[in-house]
Amino acid sequence: MVNCFRALLVCLLFSTTWAFSRDTTLVVWGIGEGEGQVGFFAAVEAFERANPGVRVSTSPSGGGQNPQKMLTAIVGGAAPDVMNQDRFTVSSWAARDAFLPLDGRLAAQDTTAPDAIRKSEYYAACWNETVFRGKVYAIPNGTDARALYYNFAEFRRVGLVDSAGVPTPPRTWRELGLFSLRLAVNDALENAGLLDADGNLIPPATWRDVEVFNLLLGMPDAEARARMLDDPRHLVLPPEWTSVMVNSYRFPVTQKGLESGIINREGKMTPPAEWKFRRIGFIPVYGNVWLHMYAWQNHGKFMSPDGRTCTLNDPRIVEALEWMAWFYDMFGGRPRVEAFSSSFQGQFLDPFLTGFLAMKVETDGMLGAIARYKPDLEFGVCLTPLPEGGKPTTWSGGFSWAIPRNARHPDIAWRFIRHMVNYETVRLVERTRMNFNRSRGRPYVMGIPANRETGRKLAEEFLNANPDLPQRLKDGYSKYFAMMEFSDFRDVTPASQLLWDEIQRATNMATYRKLTPKEAADAGAATVQQELDRLYTSSAGAPVNWAAVTLVVVLLVAGGGAAGYFYSREKLHLGRMGRADLVAGLGFISPWLAGFLIFTIGPFIISIVLSFTEYNMLSPARWVGLKHYNELFTNDPIFWKSLGSTIYMMIGVPLGMAVGLGVAMLLNSNVRGMSWYRTVYYLPAIVPTVASSILWIWVLHPTNGILNILLEYVGLGQPLWLQSEHWSKPAIIVMGLWGAGSSMIIWLAGLKGIPDHLYEAAQIDGAGKWRQFVHVTLPMLSPYIFFNLIMGVIGTLQIFAQAFIMTSGGPVDSTLFYVYYLFNNAFQYLRMGYASAMAWILFVIILGLTLVQLKLAPRWVHYEGGGK
Repeated sequence: MVNCFRALLVCLLFSTTWAFSRDTTLVVWGIGEGEGQVGFFAAVEAFERANPGVRVSTSPSGGGQNPQKMLTAIVGGAAPDVMNQDRFTVSSWAARDAFLPLDGRLAAQDTTAPDAIRKSEYYAACWNETVFRGKVYAIPNGTDARALYYNFAEFRRVGLVDSAGVPTPPRTWRELGLFSLRLAVNDALENAGLLDADGNLIPPATWRDVEVFNLLLGMPDAEARARMLDDPRHLVLPPEWTSVMVNSYRFPVTQKGLESGIINREGKMTPPAEWKFRRIGFIPVYGNVWLHMYAWQNHGKFMSPDGRTCTLNDPRIVEALEWMAWFYDMFGGRPRVEAFSSSFQGQFLDPFLTGFLAMKVETDGMLGAIARYKPDLEFGVCLTPLPEGGKPTTWSGGFSWAIPRNARHPDIAWRFIRHMVNYETVRLVERTRMNFNRSRGRPYVMGIPANRETGRKLAEEFLNANPDLPQRLKDGYSKYFAMMEFSDFRDVTPASQLLWDEIQRATNMATYRKLTPKEAADAGAATVQQELDRLYTSSAGAPVNWAAVTLVVVLLVAGGGAAGYFYSREKLHLGRMGRADLVAGLGFISPWLAGFLIFTIGPFIISIVLSFTEYNMLSPARWVGLKHYNELFTNDPIFWKSLGSTIYMMIGVPLGMAVGLGVAMLLNSNVRGMSWYRTVYYLPAIVPTVASSILWIWVLHPTNGILNILLEYVGLGQPLWLQSEHWSKPAIIVMGLWGAGSSMIIWLAGLKGIPDHLYEAAQIDGAGKWRQFVHVTLPMLSPYIFFNLIMGVIGTLQIFAQAFIMTSGGPVDSTLFYVYYLFNNAFQYLRMGYASAMAWILFVIILGLTLVQLKLAPRWVHYEGGGK
């Protein structure tokens, strides 16, 4: 007995010691993986050494890259302690009380301490982007800026140099357009023999028609040039001046000219829309530039100073949209340019490094890519060209450290943040990265810290004193440092994600010429303003009393169960033994029944309730009645467009059924090795959606894709597929046919079940193959047709993954399917009530279509034994 007591005492002592010696785990999200993060991991290890008893657990997700995970973590009480959060999203999360304000901690710190965080040391653009309603919600860490890179070799190729032979970058929007036209190289030029073996333009003195040189390079004669300008600020849109160039010149109709694709049979130039580009000068929406840059250069503002009014339709922003649309039109329209740029890759295959793109707006990260992959590249860095009278500017982005509202260890989290932005820690990060790159024989260019003073000190050590870096890279980096002093930043607003999406939508609508720039900007401004009004002047009612809702649901379930029991007892005339068996049967299925009620019926009912509430998952749900349904049906054009796009995809249901049946009929024969053929045809059906989507992005590539190569070979032309609003949905339908092997198995089972004597009888009656198929095969397969039809319709109405991976809903919302739009509302805009209403509308549509099919089935579905 004594020994047992001693053993128990020892176990208790060890368990107590273990409990008190366990490390505190600080959970940090947003620190990625791979070689680029080696510096961060060194900083984390240094923090652990300086704080015994604390262990840091890192995760690459979150930080604005995975808002769905972050949202569920915060709501579920499992939030991390620290987030490395994308700065432009801080305001939208702070508006929903997702992050803790840091003002109290900033005020309580000793400002003379080495690791003190002082606002005055940070770039204004970085610090102000983390401030919402006067409170600081995050501490900036790294930052970036944007500038124009231009390739010296490409500029020399077309003579864009000064008197000393030094390449001169464009200074204005007008020059940017004309320079880009001169820098473009396309198949028409090559086929006409206007390029030498190296792909450079042959001097015009060797050409038969010097006018062709001027024409193709966008430099017509004086009269035509005069007609290209409507005022000193803008160029006339291409439909007005291209016709001048094309119709003012006629050339000899020679076989060479016709074969080149430049001259048609009337002796006029072929429009740029039909050219296939080999190189291009500049693309307005490629690299790290969007409408933001051009709008700010033109003195435009997206939000009012108080943050309550969206000014996306500011006339100065509309002018920027007009210029972007003009630029794309000059090269045959945005679909044509996107078809060319869709093959661009990153890193060592970056089009700027490989010579396919002569100018590109990028962040300072491009300097690191040049140092690593092409250190001998001759290039220049300058401010992005301006409109006449424009404002020299750039804009910065980056990440910041934030503490979620339900963090388990906020004090340790604050200590961690101060450690990570401290000069010595940032120095450790940069030194670790530099040593890592040197160990692999490659140079390293440091990043830009959000802290100005930290950046200045680090630049002396890792940039100016770095013998591995060419002077051109050092000069480029210095320009970025200078630009940070006057950098703009994205607007701080609770609707930041929606504003970003509407800016992209307005850009796409204008540049794809679906709407005029003014109409596109007005539509985007109205959408964002509606959301701002909802956030600032919410008319939501009382909070939802979930206890009352739960009680009602329990009573309904209990009442339904009791009604079912008494119904079976009375109608089925069960005796005492029968009732006992019924109770026993219910007892046996009770685990499944409980799971069904909790995990299926429960969310089902909750979604009904949420559809009548305003709920963002971070604040209590409030009743709004039928507001969401009214908004969907009367004031949401994207809802109708997404529904229409989804219905269009129904075309793929009969096509997929036909292909699956055709393959099954081919495989329904006794041929040696048939099992291998069946396996091969079924394999595409089990390829993961992500893998097959990426594969088909390349199959459907408009210039290099195997499908277009085959179509051109047989003379059927080359559709733009995913780069065209008209071909994007057919492209996804074609991709769906590739996976017809899944239904092929069902068809094959049905074909195996058709008795041979039916075909023999039909053959005796004189029926040929076609009549046998129509009058024997199809009727006998009608149950399988019915099943595949119902499942195909349901699956099509829920299409999501392909558009999410391949097109991001574009171009111009052509693949923004219903479920994709539902997903955006739920997890991007945090409108779960609105998304629940959409889900119920989808449920009613699916239920209605299924009931119609079930009602019509007896007329054409035939089962064995003559039943219908």
